[in-house]
Amino acid sequence: MNCKSCGAEITEQATFCTNCGTKIEEPAAIPLTEDKEDKELDIPVDLEEIPEAKEETPEEKQEQPESSAAFTDVPYAPYTVAVAPPAGPVSPENKPVSTAVFFWLLLFSSLPVIGLFVNIIIVSRAERVSLKNFCIAMLIWQCIFLFLLLVGLVLGIIYLDYVNDFLSRYFDIMILPQF
Repeated sequence: MNCKSCGAEITEQATFCTNCGTKIEEPAAIPLTEDKEDKELDIPVDLEEIPEAKEETPEEKQEQPESSAAFTDVPYAPYTVAVAPPAGPVSPENKPVSTAVFFWLLLFSSLPVIGLFVNIIIVSRAERVSLKNFCIAMLIWQCIFLFLLLVGLVLGIIYLDYVNDFLSRYFDIMILPQF
């Protein structure tokens, strides 16, 4: 059976489409054409042959094992619990660095020339790996900013005449080079 809204295939028992969520209307029942004469099925039933149902006590229910025939086809792998090795002493290279050290390094790194030299000294002399990695990252950022500063300076010198012309024309201001 297909959905009338989106055309997705749905089951006969579905009341809503799983694809678009549209409510499925039941198709109109088609009347069955029967013969003009009503036929009743005459099946002889012997009521004495049907055994009566016994009531089970809770003890009997516990004794019967549950059938696990549906689960026998699924193989499972046994699992093992991995035990973590005991923690050994931390080497001096891997000891954590305090927050105060990072605070002061960030402060010194924000100063253009001093931060560059402080980071170079720490990278060459530090024993702790995390401290070296932090200073290397700060050196990379400082090199990027230094490059952008030089590019801006060169472009400012090249286009100083155009900026002066614009400022003098519209604002009566002139920037004089101080070389």
